Amino acid sequence: MECEKKGDKNDAALSICTDKGYFKFKLESRTMRLPLLNRSSAWGYLLRRSISRFEDAPCKVEKLENRSLIKVYGAEASSFLQGLITNDMRHLEEGALSMYCMFLNTKGRVIFDSIIYAESKESFLVECDKKAEAVLKKHLTMYKVRRKIGIETCDYPVLAAFGASVEEGVKALAKENSSLVICRDPRIKELGFRILLKGGEHPHCTSGDYKMLRMSLGVGEGIEELPSGNCFPLEANCDYLHGVSFHKGCYIGQELTARTHHTGVVRKRLMPVFFEPTQKLPAFDSPITDPSGKNVGKLRAGGGRGSKEPSVNKETTPLHLGSCHLICANLSQ
Repeated sequence: MECEKKGDKNDAALSICTDKGYFKFKLESRTMRLPLLNRSSAWGYLLRRSISRFEDAPCKVEKLENRSLIKVYGAEASSFLQGLITNDMRHLEEGALSMYCMFLNTKGRVIFDSIIYAESKESFLVECDKKAEAVLKKHLTMYKVRRKIGIETCDYPVLAAFGASVEEGVKALAKENSSLVICRDPRIKELGFRILLKGGEHPHCTSGDYKMLRMSLGVGEGIEELPSGNCFPLEANCDYLHGVSFHKGCYIGQELTARTHHTGVVRKRLMPVFFEPTQKLPAFDSPITDPSGKNVGKLRAGGGRGSKEPSVNKETTPLHLGSCHLICANLSQ
């Protein structure tokens, strides 16, 4: 695996190659190679790249204004959610504090991404995109039927803690405010911790850096990055983010998800891409083509702030990158 800077000063390009191959596509006058996503090399490399950008940063806490909570409680709350989500509620019953999952429609496509928090054995907080809160509540109510459960909105603020000293930072926050619910982000540890503020003083927050970190890791979130009914869970990297169980029983959308997993054919994946500061960004959902004109993907989301990309060769000047975006990359080439 190698990463190198190609071209002259006016036409710099980032090339990321793996033992499995690479994508090569052109954005404006720049050429970039994006690695094929695989468990052994490229995914781990993307994680290491992202960590390096934040390794010198102190613990940061950011309020996630675009996330909200819905409370599902009652004797049948766990079995009710079990039939609607991609992950296994038994993880929470066995002691896990939080769990990543997705809600699918009958065609197996993602309609909501979520993190579920366990308040007790009969009470759970379902995190979702704030813009989709009313739709998710209606979705849950539709499948409630006669189950002995309650569904209501919850106004607890959702925060994210991340950075090099995040472990020490969250311990200090827990001492200052005992009403905080703190748990590690269930997707990947590099995303730090999720914090639910049930009361007490609001911790000091920063803004902007969390989205950059999340996008540089290739993690989509919310209905703008994962449009409802637009993609399959494995295309959104749900399997890499510990968000799907292939051993639980049936749930809505399970058949196609299981078949895709067992055949091993995933034709598209969300992947991160960096634009240089001077580049004009393509429009949302616009196709991205390689030099030969082949469509390699579509721009799915963006807006992460710029950063400095460390060079593999310590003697060379680091490559300055602009905003980080997500593309839905075609893998069947």
